[in-house]
Amino acid sequence: MGNSSAKQQQSSTPVLDALREHGEKFADHFTIVQVNEAYQTERGPHGEGLIHEAALHDDQSLEVLLLRLDNINVNKADNDGHPPLWYAMKARNESNFSTLVRYGAHFSTTPLPPQTAPYNKDEIAQEVKGQPYNYEKLEIPLDEEGYVFSFPHDHPPSEIKQFFDRHGVVVIRDVITPEDADATVDEVWTHLERSHPELKRNEPWTWNNWASLARIGILGNMPILYPQCVRNRQSPRVYDAFRSVFGKEDLIMSCERIGMMRPTRNVRVKQNEEPRDVPEWKTLSEWLHWDMNPWTGLNSTAFFGPGQYAENNAHKILKTQGILALVDCRSDDGGFHTVPGFNRHLAGWANNNMDVKPTSETPLQTSYQVPEADPMRHDIQRMPIRKGSLLIWDSRMPHGSFPNDSERFRVVQYMKMADAQDPAFLPWAVDGILPSQDEGFTLSNLGAKLFGLEKW
Repeated sequence: MGNSSAKQQQSSTPVLDALREHGEKFADHFTIVQVNEAYQTERGPHGEGLIHEAALHDDQSLEVLLLRLDNINVNKADNDGHPPLWYAMKARNESNFSTLVRYGAHFSTTPLPPQTAPYNKDEIAQEVKGQPYNYEKLEIPLDEEGYVFSFPHDHPPSEIKQFFDRHGVVVIRDVITPEDADATVDEVWTHLERSHPELKRNEPWTWNNWASLARIGILGNMPILYPQCVRNRQSPRVYDAFRSVFGKEDLIMSCERIGMMRPTRNVRVKQNEEPRDVPEWKTLSEWLHWDMNPWTGLNSTAFFGPGQYAENNAHKILKTQGILALVDCRSDDGGFHTVPGFNRHLAGWANNNMDVKPTSETPLQTSYQVPEADPMRHDIQRMPIRKGSLLIWDSRMPHGSFPNDSERFRVVQYMKMADAQDPAFLPWAVDGILPSQDEGFTLSNLGAKLFGLEKW
């Protein structure tokens, strides 16, 4: 992937040509009226317009355009079905990806399909209505080294599924090798240094210039799809782990982000001063939420292609999320926490808590915080996991992260799989997004199916 479109054969439209030649300074050559007219009419050979082209640039072209345009459709696809977000991903441009999302682009490289039925945010799921709330605390034991209980990767799938169904979360260890984990961390730093040139991996005094979403321990909005990152997503052991919890073979894989927490103890934050603690780098400490609507069941489709919203119900069809540990994530390094077993009680909780259902929620809202006074918060359990381990949780689980309080980085790769027959999700990795063979990446037969490029 580079910073020029794979769809070369340049157009000869004036504003598009000026944008390609002058970048953000193209606007110096045209009036706002001319730019808006060009947005409506000028198209390249594949139907790409100004926003598609600007998404490829490393400068401020996209921001310049969005500030000048009226009636913007940031999800408008070109003739090949690729919206501007695809172009930002093609260029691995973190800034433009985040800008497009901020202006309303959905987290997909494909257009939203026609909806067969309307979704009503006020229609309570049948699985919730009348459901009793009988929650009881459940704990998962730690091993002798302080890590949460885990299964070996070759453990019988039926026992993994039984544990997952009861606890709502399971850890499977050694799904990637230590060498592959190290290679992934190296790619993460490469991405950070590319997207934030002032940041250097071996110079902690530059780490103040961190990626967005640092307060929740996530490296920005854009998926990181370097070769080893994607190899991890098509790993047979990763697939086997998700296959165990789903109890079926035909699955699709997300393409998403990296989680990274900076150390907060004994850090040299100024080059010519002694190391000190940096509590201001700590992430949120009481973050507990769902990436779904507890009352309707609508689940986030971020980093998949969105499907049918009216048929998106996590109370009815299993939805999962996961993290792959790229370093040892000890209890003091910061990490994942949840309320074990709550997957079996969310419907009852929703029925019992109609009074806290937001009245001003957006039509497709899928992020809900657990109320601060809810007693379940007393039962939050931290989940330390070893390097190379995959932690999978049911999306009905309230979850979040706790802050780093050590001298080490916490680094994880977010990944989730979905039932390939679930109408709520479509594959995300359309042609052209994955790394190329020139970069040392080879798409496996399994990967082609997981990414939706071939049918099961």
